[in-house]
Amino acid sequence: MWYTNPYAYERIEIRKVQRFMEPSKRYNELVEELNYHSKLYYTKDAPVISDYDYDMMMVELKKLE
Repeated sequence: MWYTNPYAYERIEIRKVQRFMEPSKRYNELVEELNYHSKLYYTKDAPVISDYDYDMMMVELKKLE
């Protein structure tokens, strides 16, 4: 099923700003956000972001490690 995330453009703008955050703060924020989205995806079967967005956050998290 294909759907359009109404917050996609907003999230892109937020990510541009987040690149300049202190790495440890950004790391903690990513962990929290990824946990939230994992819970929605796996337990409630109600994702609010695309798999691509989730994967890009994981890539960013791995770069920060």
